[in-house]
Amino acid sequence: MNYDEDHLAELANISAGHVATVLARLLDKTLLMDPPQVRLIPPDSGPLDSMSDEERAAVVYADLVGVYPGQAALVLPEHAIVAIVERLVGKTLEDEELDDRARSALCEMGNIAISAAANALGEIEGGIVIPSLPRLELVAETVPALTGRPGTEASYVAEVELFEPQGEMRLLFLWIPSD
Repeated sequence: MNYDEDHLAELANISAGHVATVLARLLDKTLLMDPPQVRLIPPDSGPLDSMSDEERAAVVYADLVGVYPGQAALVLPEHAIVAIVERLVGKTLEDEELDDRARSALCEMGNIAISAAANALGEIEGGIVIPSLPRLELVAETVPALTGRPGTEASYVAEVELFEPQGEMRLLFLWIPSD
């Protein structure tokens, strides 16, 4: 499928709006969105390559199949991880490691959010988009599946920042369409 940047930005805006709505309900927070940013990522690199090594974050991502195949992800900076785990699991993160309950909560939240984005993309074309099971990785670890296509082709990535108007919660929604 051939995409132009305006079309990708509009699709990302719609799907991120659905993500913001379900996360706002789940986390009992108001979430706003910045306008989508669309950029090309070089072959054999990924959308997270621009993050510094000092930024501690987690990424929940899934492959998408259907009328808009590709990948979708939520990038969760450390402050968001802490707030989300406190809200969903009811405990404060005391150490640097995420235990099984915290990892499970983050994966399930990502599954709900990415499924909302996939449903929105499918509805646009009157078809379906189905996400794979979500995967959770720490950015300090590699995220090999969330990379540009190997070889000589660059990939588009659409990024939308979701944020609380008077709070510290900031998340990044990524959509990487496939051709």
